[in-house]
Amino acid sequence: FPSHDTKTGKQKDKSSKTKNEMFREMVGRCVANGIMFGYVLADSWYNGADNMNFIVKECKRHFIMEIPENRLVA
Repeated sequence: FPSHDTKTGKQKDKSSKTKNEMFREMVGRCVANGIMFGYVLADSWYNGADNMNFIVKECKRHFIMEIPENRLVA
């Protein structure tokens, strides 16, 4: 979706989905298609709680992700 940058006034393209929504959709599709895997290896861009919970609770898989020093882990 096109939008305008308030600072520069230039038109910017904006996706209808966030990168995290696309990530969860891709992992979910892999599970639905019967691809056999036990771990999801992902970049630190995708280490949000929603993604981690989706992988563990919905997909019943494990994950390996980098976690920044300032992130609290329970």
